[in-house]
Amino acid sequence: MSAFNLLLWLVSLAPAAQAQTVDACTVFTAAMGQAIVGKPVVQGRSAAAKTNSYCEYVDASKLEFIRFILYRMGSGDEAARYMQAEMKAAVGVRGGSPEKLDGIGDEAYYLPTTWSVFVRKGAVWFSFGHMDRKPQLIELARKVAPTL
Repeated sequence: MSAFNLLLWLVSLAPAAQAQTVDACTVFTAAMGQAIVGKPVVQGRSAAAKTNSYCEYVDASKLEFIRFILYRMGSGDEAARYMQAEMKAAVGVRGGSPEKLDGIGDEAYYLPTTWSVFVRKGAVWFSFGHMDRKPQLIELARKVAPTL
């Protein structure tokens, strides 16, 4: 294969790589955000990239919001290590200990001191949280995890 043909082949792969962009807003919708916040929300800030993404929904006052963070790692082991490190950092700052949640993804936890849920399924993990909404967060995590 000539260098030119190799270059053409590599360029042809670019759209497939772009299709792998992680976009949290396609996974976590405004309706899901509203179910947690308890009032109408609109999409606020968001960012999509190759390995991580976040999507934020805010209410009309812009005082109440929920942020969904999604990561796609190279492997399940890497995702597990990264998620555990993030939870450890949160516990280090706020104290407390994670509560294991059974039946959600490959592993899932609720952190009561940060009002957050952390879920891993394969090489993908996500987190989101909102004050005093533990049952709603867990219910939504059960719905989101199978879609990954």
